[in-house]
Amino acid sequence: MKVFSLNHSDYQGGAAKAAHRIMEATRGRGVDNYLYVNRSKLDDQSVHGPGSIIQKAYATMASKVGALISKGVGQATGRDRYLSGAVMPSFWPKFLNQSGCDLVHLHWVNGEMLSISDIANFKKPLVWTLHVMWAFSGAEHYPEDEGWKSGYFSRDEKFNFDAWIWKRKLKHWRKPIQLVSPSNWLKNCIQSSRLMGDWNVEVIGNPIDTGTWYPEGMNQAREALGISLEDDVILFGAVNGGRDLRKGFDLLIQGIQYLKSSNRWSNIRLIIFGENKPEIEINYGFPTHYFGHITNEGMLRTLYSASDLFIAPSRQEVFGQTATEAHACGCPVLAFDGTGLSDIIEHLKTGYLAQPFLVSSLVEGIEWIFSEKKRSNLVSQRLAAKERVIKNFSYEVIGEKYKRLYEHTIRPSEGK
Repeated sequence: MKVFSLNHSDYQGGAAKAAHRIMEATRGRGVDNYLYVNRSKLDDQSVHGPGSIIQKAYATMASKVGALISKGVGQATGRDRYLSGAVMPSFWPKFLNQSGCDLVHLHWVNGEMLSISDIANFKKPLVWTLHVMWAFSGAEHYPEDEGWKSGYFSRDEKFNFDAWIWKRKLKHWRKPIQLVSPSNWLKNCIQSSRLMGDWNVEVIGNPIDTGTWYPEGMNQAREALGISLEDDVILFGAVNGGRDLRKGFDLLIQGIQYLKSSNRWSNIRLIIFGENKPEIEINYGFPTHYFGHITNEGMLRTLYSASDLFIAPSRQEVFGQTATEAHACGCPVLAFDGTGLSDIIEHLKTGYLAQPFLVSSLVEGIEWIFSEKKRSNLVSQRLAAKERVIKNFSYEVIGEKYKRLYEHTIRPSEGK
């Protein structure tokens, strides 16, 4: 079985990481899977970019046009957010339709990689893994309201760009596509949408290579970082997470400041990755270390292994690959219930699910984990976190789920 997967990039963003991992998880299980991208940096023979200089130049130009459209609409509406119009036609449907693949697997095809009409023009069987909410929304990737449930008809704007994009999807996407949701939270959103509410949706979490992500041992990891074993280490990580309201860093800081004022925890140390140290450093009340954007998986593994907990305080999260990375390295995770992270964390077993989106509940979670550490119970949580990832999100488990879905999509009469 030959599968050609499609994602805008092989290196930029969580969707790129997920698409590449899904490709790796399925290869060697009777699936010959290749990843096709507009932008490539990885030295991987299974990843292919545009086939000619002209196609590469066109892909670059289309992406820039998309960015200009997003910026222009944002300025016109006074709403600073990333938008995808998906209006530029692409060479990918013709190439893939004429290829020898048995199935096309779509991932994050925004950045003007595919237009809305392009997605309707594939002749091959399709699977589409949604990494954001764009597919069933308008132009927005993470909606600010629930306009996507009805078609954005209630917005009072001179030009409702989201409604226009939503109507174009409704017009072109007559034939339902087999969807994959990485989480039950996103599946519920899809089924609540007018656009895709009656489409088939399979929940398959994003895979992680447990041969790469594993606990290094806290003593070893902290020695490498120069951190004392007596410290209570909180880890937070997200690309530009401090500036993205969706990632909830503001809620974490409120919680940290409360812990400082309570005087119950004096040894807290905050580690932040994905964000550079600000020119004017902010005093959070505890020693803070910035590691910037990290591409080295070994360095990330050390950070997870050295931390007492990883906090992912997102208001919206389709899945949360940093959470599975943390768990794979034996690090408990604290997050708000009611997002895709709820599928990863087993409450009071591998971490803590706080009430959405209460800072007081987030603080309770932090204090509970630190109290478990004092009682020497955190070791069992670290073991449980690792085992949960192996059981639910390893390459073996997720690779087999995708293989069965591919087979069913290609030959639906045979059943799942």
